[in-house]
Amino acid sequence: IYKHPTNPQFTHYLFETLASLVTTVCRQGPNLAEQIEAATFPIFSEIVKEDVSEYTPYIFQIMAQLLENHSHGLNDNNKAILPSFLMPIYWERQGNTPALVRVLQAYIKLDSAFIIQSNSFMPILGIFQKLISSKSLDYLAFYLLESIVEYIKLSDLEQPLPQIFKLIFTRLQPNSRTVSFTKSFLVFLSFFIGKKGGSYVVDKINAIQAGIFQMIITNIWLPNINKVTGKIERKMCSIAMTKLLCETPIMLQPGYIENWEALLQANLKSFREAEEDAPATEAEIALEQEEEKSFGGVFSQLVHSTKPEGNDPFKDVNPKLFLEQQLRIIASTGKVPNLDRFLSSTGLVLPVS
Repeated sequence: IYKHPTNPQFTHYLFETLASLVTTVCRQGPNLAEQIEAATFPIFSEIVKEDVSEYTPYIFQIMAQLLENHSHGLNDNNKAILPSFLMPIYWERQGNTPALVRVLQAYIKLDSAFIIQSNSFMPILGIFQKLISSKSLDYLAFYLLESIVEYIKLSDLEQPLPQIFKLIFTRLQPNSRTVSFTKSFLVFLSFFIGKKGGSYVVDKINAIQAGIFQMIITNIWLPNINKVTGKIERKMCSIAMTKLLCETPIMLQPGYIENWEALLQANLKSFREAEEDAPATEAEIALEQEEEKSFGGVFSQLVHSTKPEGNDPFKDVNPKLFLEQQLRIIASTGKVPNLDRFLSSTGLVLPVS
């Protein structure tokens, strides 16, 4: 039927059914995703090769879903088709982009070494550059970047990292940045700090321009951190603030320590204003999907192919307990003047060692 696609509604619900099937089957045990993938790969690769624009946004979603359910790494078919996912023609249509980003995230997670060995890393960074320059797609650039900094070896990140931050800083200029971009940047930066540590991230940013991280704290972080929404996103920001406050020596030096108390206040405020964000239900998402469907550049999310909600990258960390423990440690050093008096004024009780 892909030779003559004529009914957008039928196409959508055909792939919705397939996504539901993948979800149900993959719950039954390991290796089942690979079996489904082996059965569907010939027709999927043919559709991708022929660039059937009415089908590719759905094909990419199903492929991402299958990759995310792999019990092992990439197989030969996965490796063979990766160059197709990097071809500019597929990234020219915004209807493909969210699913393609998800595909690349899955590849990077499953086998980051292959990404480097196959010379795919630079094309992926080129895709990041394209996404970060778009006000409608920049949030996807940060999704991709999170996977890069989590799974690509730091030794392979050393060379491109300055250029990555320069691209971000260009968009952070007042005439270019949006509220959405600023929030996405803060969440990414928090994720990076949470995964690699405050000192590493601060040093890499300051290597681009001396003192620039201090400007980020003053002009970007403190005025906007309370605008970040989402339970997991706020949690990541809290963990990052704690790491900056208590584990990053430069934050106790002149130029930074002046903002130390304000950063702690922002962290404490995040607990007082913690949101109970309820993810959209499948029914609510489906209702949004009931808008008139037509073939074209608009991305149509498959309800049953969405990533599981609550994918917390710091699921083993209690952010409030983490803050209390780290504050107790730094309070014992006496490096932060009047810390005990400030903490007493906030009502925060530190745990006894």
